[in-house]
Amino acid sequence: MSEETTISFDTDHLLSKMCKWKADEAKRASSAAETRQDIGQLLEDTNLNKKALAWVRALDKMDEDKRADVLRSLDEMLDELRPHWAGQSTADMFTDAPEPPVLEGKSDVGSDARVVPFDPDIQEDSDDFDSAADEAMAAE
Repeated sequence: MSEETTISFDTDHLLSKMCKWKADEAKRASSAAETRQDIGQLLEDTNLNKKALAWVRALDKMDEDKRADVLRSLDEMLDELRPHWAGQSTADMFTDAPEPPVLEGKSDVGSDARVVPFDPDIQEDSDDFDSAADEAMAAE
């Protein structure tokens, strides 16, 4: 037969702890609201992109080695993809640059384009990064 566990606690102590926890939660909620307001003001003042700021904040929270690995991969991908994106027909919404002409019969993929096979590990890292960025934004 199993031993019976006796439950014993001081009611006043438990109520005191629960009151403290409730107050702590209220402080965190208030602090999170203030942080969200600060972020909103920063975005308004600087015209930074909200998602980009979330990504940078997620990177900032990573340990140095993981951040260096993510940035190394990100830099490599950005270097390869910028020319492709620059050839697309939508101009930057913050500049008055004219849209590039669309040439009939031409593909928007350059001759130096390469096909990168699907890598589940990269997709998992990407999903983890997006989740961390979303959590960071939700926590504020």
